[in-house]
Amino acid sequence: MSEIPNQSVMMDDPLFLDTFTHSLDAQCRVSLPSGWRSPGGMDFVLFAIEDKSLALMPQKLFRTFLADAQKQVITNPAVRRVFSAVAGKAKPCRYDKQGRMALSREMLDSVGVKDQLTMIGSFSFIRLTAPENAEALNDLDSGSEFEKILSPGGLL
Repeated sequence: MSEIPNQSVMMDDPLFLDTFTHSLDAQCRVSLPSGWRSPGGMDFVLFAIEDKSLALMPQKLFRTFLADAQKQVITNPAVRRVFSAVAGKAKPCRYDKQGRMALSREMLDSVGVKDQLTMIGSFSFIRLTAPENAEALNDLDSGSEFEKILSPGGLL
């Protein structure tokens, strides 16, 4: 097993850590950090999430999420609406041999991204946002949300 400088261990189950800000090129491509890439490539799904940001999730994880959530699609109208809203605007993404990934200009515009993009590692997925929004998304009062999630009876 390799050492984890700040990225991933096994690309079957990638671990996205750290924060990076990169410029977009004229074709709306951004370079994925080298530690976040798999030698054989990796398919992602790009979709909108809260707080003026997008999620870039490995397709394998996205399919696992869908398999769990689809159990509720038939019986829960709210889940059906969310599925339609996400799937109707989601885009498949894959990086090229140089690690560049083409992103949807329309989706980037919707979260205020112009010529630079901040990528925030979120353990199992990558959060994309405009640099001016990144600090608020990365700012965590250690006495609040984090402790609530990890405390007994919390989310985890």
